[in-house]
Amino acid sequence: MKKRKIKWKNIILLFLGLICLSVFCYSSYRIINRLKQKSDTNKLIANINSQVEIKEDTNVEPVIPDDANMSQEEKINYYYEYLKVPFISVDFTNLKEINNDVKGWLNVVGAGVNYPYVQTTDNKYYLTKSFDKTNNEGGWVFLDYRNNPDNTDKNTIIYAHGGLSFAMFGPLKKLYDSNEWFLNKDNHYIKIATENFSFVYKVFSLYVIDTTSDYLKINFDTDNEYKDFLETITNRSHYKFDTDVDTNNRIITLSTCYNKKKKLVIHAKLIKETKR
Repeated sequence: MKKRKIKWKNIILLFLGLICLSVFCYSSYRIINRLKQKSDTNKLIANINSQVEIKEDTNVEPVIPDDANMSQEEKINYYYEYLKVPFISVDFTNLKEINNDVKGWLNVVGAGVNYPYVQTTDNKYYLTKSFDKTNNEGGWVFLDYRNNPDNTDKNTIIYAHGGLSFAMFGPLKKLYDSNEWFLNKDNHYIKIATENFSFVYKVFSLYVIDTTSDYLKINFDTDNEYKDFLETITNRSHYKFDTDVDTNNRIITLSTCYNKKKKLVIHAKLIKETKR
């Protein structure tokens, strides 16, 4: 009986050892694979930046809205804001050779987000594919498949993972607790270039929320429905932005994971656009 007990004890210890070894090997694989994917992402970003020149276009004549409700002072402020925030323009020739799904270039001023973005027939593919369509858990920046690529919808939505602190939408998570970023009003702009247009948006809301889809509505049946939507997402903001938004505005929404249960969301309204 004594020998049998020792035998079963050894078997149990061996089994536990194999479990620990398996966990160690799997964890090591995950770490190594993640480091490799980070390296691949870094190389791809560097390759993209070496092939693409982003130009600022300041030679666009401001268009002052014909709004009877705007005071002369508001029109003057609008004019100077229009002048001080230049458009960006991008040549997409080389980018399309890498990936024909490319639809535009996104620059979040002061946040370290400056990438091309893509669009396909669903919102899943680029969660696990990089810009060159290789497998990568970091994914890529992508436009909601429901959106018009020329940003004509009421709400244009762009997604990316936030798990990589240095890439994709990872840097956006730092803005939530960055008074330095918020207090510098020159940071409150998002610039987009497509093959046909250039856009400048101004941030009016930034918040962290439990995972939900209520901010992901693209179009609205009535102005009142859109008005309620805008009020909801404005009131959620972690910061008090000095930026009004109404039903005449088109907006852009950036959405990323803040942690496993929450999303970080940024909304900005279109303040100017030009045809390329």
